[in-house]
Amino acid sequence: MLITTTDTLQGVEIKEYIGLVYGISQDVTGGIGKTGNKLMAKTMEPLKEALQAAGEEVGADAIIGLRVDFEKGFARGTGTAVKLK
Repeated sequence: MLITTTDTLQGVEIKEYIGLVYGISQDVTGGIGKTGNKLMAKTMEPLKEALQAAGEEVGADAIIGLRVDFEKGFARGTGTAVKLK
């Protein structure tokens, strides 16, 4: 499933806007000493999986307009589930 921060998809027509989907990652801080990039990567993967599951649940082909908020090892994401032509 395509998940993107953009509100449109170049060269692809959106057939239907299904609605808001959201996901949250679990706390993956795992202690002190992790660099910012490594922590972000470990936080984003579970978030992407949660968003993909939410999109599949509503029959989406893609999630557009993704917005992510990070806080103390958690990540919350919201986007718009869409069907593509």
